[in-house]
Amino acid sequence: MSINEELRPENIEIIHYRIESGSLNNPDGFDDATVTAFVSDSALELGFIPIEQIVRCDFKVKLKTNSEQLKTEEATAGFHIYFIFKIKNFNELVQVNEENNNLKVHPWLSQSVASMTYSTCRGILLTRLQGTAFANFYLPAIAPATLLESNQK
Repeated sequence: MSINEELRPENIEIIHYRIESGSLNNPDGFDDATVTAFVSDSALELGFIPIEQIVRCDFKVKLKTNSEQLKTEEATAGFHIYFIFKIKNFNELVQVNEENNNLKVHPWLSQSVASMTYSTCRGILLTRLQGTAFANFYLPAIAPATLLESNQK
């Protein structure tokens, strides 16, 4: 088994996803036209399950509007979405140290799974937020490494 095995995207398959939780507070009387900006905070966590040759990826995001309204509270939203990925050549991309159960993961596998999760969540949120104060919110395009770095802090 070599950790230098070539990563082939066609070997990564989403086999399940679920919106674990979702909340939206769109206050009564909130005027969407007064929104000047959106604040978002997101986190991503990866879990590798060698015996099943799968990766679980959890994505959590919290959103808040910034508006010119003074009389009404800001709109807020939060989602937790997870994905299960089947990795067809898992054993070539992930090595398990038998002594301490630590994993050595192919450098591009984590980034590929993070990228697929994030881009799919962008689409899910786009549809879920239609008709709300967040209708014009789009998850920003970011490098997958940035998502993974925030997970390591």
